[in-house]
Amino acid sequence: MTGRNIKIGVEFGWQKLFNGHHLISFRAGRNGPYNSVGWSMNLFGFKVDFAKYSEEIGGYAGELEDKRTSLQVSLIF
Repeated sequence: MTGRNIKIGVEFGWQKLFNGHHLISFRAGRNGPYNSVGWSMNLFGFKVDFAKYSEEIGGYAGELEDKRTSLQVSLIF
């Protein structure tokens, strides 16, 4: 087993709402050699998710890191 096979993460949420989502959530994790962080916020029926993470785009693990940022807005009910 090498470091590139490790996938681990944790999420903390505060104030669970009626729909099962938390008002605010924070996430952190590791996908192989790359870290990821993110958060979620639920306001007035909308959920906003933000994440910074990396994907491997090279021919082998550790060759080429592609840093990515994601912002998603969802309607929840």
